[in-house]
Amino acid sequence: MQGVDHVFIADMLEVYVLTFADEPFAQPLSAPIGSAGVTIGRSSECVLHLPDPERHISRVQAKVETDASGALRVSNVSSANSIFVGEREISPGEA
Repeated sequence: MQGVDHVFIADMLEVYVLTFADEPFAQPLSAPIGSAGVTIGRSSECVLHLPDPERHISRVQAKVETDASGALRVSNVSSANSIFVGEREISPGEA
């Protein structure tokens, strides 16, 4: 996600967003990964709603979920913007 610099997933299966556009949030955003997963984007309907007045992030940019074995899956549900998981670029529509 353009502008989001640090996103990590903790051992307790919770997603944290710590910075945006190289600036730390006053209080990091976080959400547990439930059975429906976690949506991330600028829409207020996302579980992790990212403030993005310049609209670099899609309304629903990404989804983090677990599969039946407990493995994590990060999907780019955007139709326009790539995201990065570590060093790996995930193009729109890929996981």
